Amino acid sequence: MKQLPPDVIDFFPEHLDGNDDLERILNNLFTSVDKKNADGRPAFVNTAIDSNVQQLESVYGLSGLSKEGLSKEKAISFIKEFAKVQAEHGLSFNPRSYIAHMLTGLQTIPGLAGMLQGLLMHGNAVTDEVSPFAGAIEVRAGKQVKEMLGYDPNSAAFKQAASFITIGGTDANHLALFVARNWSYFQNEGINVANEGFYGLLGKGKIRRPAIIVPESMHYSFDKIANDLFIGKDNLIKVRSDLKHRMDIDDLVRKLESIDPEEQKVIAAVSVFGSTETGATDDIVSFLEIIKHYEQEFGESIWTHLDAAYGGPALLCDDFAEHRKAASKFDSVTFDPHKQLWVPYNAGSLTFRDARTLRLVSTDAPYIGNGDMNDMSAEEFIEKISSHPGAVKLPGSQLTGGILATYLTMQCLGTERIRQVIEYTRGLAHHMAKKLGETRLPFGKIEVVAENPDLNITNWRYVPNEASHLTKGVYHSPDQNSPRMNQLNELNERIFKYFKERDEEHIISHTKLKTSDMEIQRAVFMHPRTTTEDIDRFVDAYARHVTSLGPKPLSTT
Repeated sequence: MKQLPPDVIDFFPEHLDGNDDLERILNNLFTSVDKKNADGRPAFVNTAIDSNVQQLESVYGLSGLSKEGLSKEKAISFIKEFAKVQAEHGLSFNPRSYIAHMLTGLQTIPGLAGMLQGLLMHGNAVTDEVSPFAGAIEVRAGKQVKEMLGYDPNSAAFKQAASFITIGGTDANHLALFVARNWSYFQNEGINVANEGFYGLLGKGKIRRPAIIVPESMHYSFDKIANDLFIGKDNLIKVRSDLKHRMDIDDLVRKLESIDPEEQKVIAAVSVFGSTETGATDDIVSFLEIIKHYEQEFGESIWTHLDAAYGGPALLCDDFAEHRKAASKFDSVTFDPHKQLWVPYNAGSLTFRDARTLRLVSTDAPYIGNGDMNDMSAEEFIEKISSHPGAVKLPGSQLTGGILATYLTMQCLGTERIRQVIEYTRGLAHHMAKKLGETRLPFGKIEVVAENPDLNITNWRYVPNEASHLTKGVYHSPDQNSPRMNQLNELNERIFKYFKERDEEHIISHTKLKTSDMEIQRAVFMHPRTTTEDIDRFVDAYARHVTSLGPKPLSTT
């Protein structure tokens, strides 16, 4: 694989100690190496912090809540000691070895600088009376996000859309469906749920069973949201995944055909661009066409939401050009800068195609300068929300770090560098899938979930020869709940635990496919300093370990 050029990779630290100060980090420009990881070995420790904590407690008497607290001198000493313990026992995101989750350690230098600046200036992004600078930057960051999602900056649609920074993807998904619920009832039933609540529906006899169309690969936040919005988890209509782990378009049609619009009300339809398990990207072009058709069939509008929390920046890639055009046509889109923009936590974003829909959740707070939004014209409301989104966000307070970090990262890297990193990490996932698939083992085989991953996640499992007759690929297997199949799942869980607890050189993750309750291992490639040689070294270690289990590993479970 072709390596990334220095003007891209230099924005990502090799590895930095958690105690480094911002000035030293900026001065050294990404070249510092944590002294404890100078040999490339991660400081991964899977045991509890016991002796060090006990030492801190014995020295400072901190076994419980202190009445007197510490003197200034002792407090400084304690904080330093505490930082030392954390540095020794915290997880090291060394790009040579860490491929477990959607994290890259200290992320990009611009992102880190923005987050620290946000902490130092304090500020509360809910009002420009506290953080006028961050408020202005949020407007600019929102414009950057809209462009990334396919909006033409010279179009009327760009001006009508609202995009702002949230505290994460769950927060963004929640607000999107909160607006969708209120908009749906207001548009189709003539009831302002925001003001009247569900009592308004009861009083007017307008109750139909609510429904939200979601893919089987949905993020777990949608279960929370359905519960919180009084929709109910049982009313999430789940569309199964196809063999590439994307939403099955044929099953989407079947699910919509099964709905009686006289009995059931579709509040929203959700598609996923980049699932957290496999990184699969739904066919959002076909999704929108089908939803539009059924809006005519049902005789009422359906809110469309795109959960691109993970995959959003991949829309910049050439092979997703049509997806990018489609993204700007969704009523709302979630995208998390703290994932594939490598911004430190917490930084999500949410974009609404029509800012006017936010009237249904806006709240006046005179002491923070919202003004009476009910008296504003549509144009005035759009202008207000575009420059002052705090009135519609769910959290009452939000630190400004995520806003500044998102803006600085996008501004400093630019869309071309972002695209290059995404393409490189996608290439790493393809390399690993190919390497795993080509690995020959004496007592079994490695099954790769997707030979050509959509994004930068690779999934696989080990199948010993004694279980080969039970499986027919990695999607739907016969007798999935049989005792023997459960043993196969337990075996793969034990393999994961080995690399978690005993192999400090390689840190991976695991999950279960929602399609078949199948235990699989998972690698996520986020860091552009990870190389194909690092991957080859892991696959060799994996092959050695599963071979060491012998010809009949299921008999030991």
